[in-house]
Amino acid sequence: MRDVLDVVVIGAGWAGLGVSHGLTHSGISHVVLERGRIGETWRSQRWNSFQFIFPKF
Repeated sequence: MRDVLDVVVIGAGWAGLGVSHGLTHSGISHVVLERGRIGETWRSQRWNSFQFIFPKF
């Protein structure tokens, strides 16, 4: 019998890894496909002016 995947995530950048994390916690079978190194943008690209903006409650 063959295993069946519910989801295929294309790309292991910040979004793909976040989706994979959520799928894992939801118990959904999936695979992440990436042509290069996992998380490459986090390793090689830096945004010195990047800031999180959170609303004040």
